Amino acid sequence: MTATFWLLKSLHILALALGLGGGVANAIAARLARSRPEAAPAFGALQKRIGMVSVGALVVLWITGPWMAGLIYGAALPLSFWLKMLAVLGLTAMTVLMQVEARRAARAARAPDAARMAGLGAGAGLFSILAVILAVISFN
Repeated sequence: MTATFWLLKSLHILALALGLGGGVANAIAARLARSRPEAAPAFGALQKRIGMVSVGALVVLWITGPWMAGLIYGAALPLSFWLKMLAVLGLTAMTVLMQVEARRAARAARAPDAARMAGLGAGAGLFSILAVILAVISFN
């Protein structure tokens, strides 16, 4: 493969690590915030920063993923790739909904709805796992 492909693949894997790691870190921070109410504002600020990094990582994935797929397959993308993209769309929807909830809460000077964020986070985790599994199937 070309140097462009290797650069894209490196960026893609780094973004994947940041996104998945951010999801796990935010889940841990949420649990800690619930168990230590006095520290909840600090954990909330941490979660906000991690969320911003995760959104940036998702943007990088959206750019590098289709670009690499085009380099590898051209127009003949396998069905597993399109199924993976459905999972990525689901992940993107969960991420957008979490960001919307966080921004609404910030404007109202309150914490985001914990149950809603937990449900969206679980959905994002499920879609992430599906996307990775289908990516492995697509590109092996």
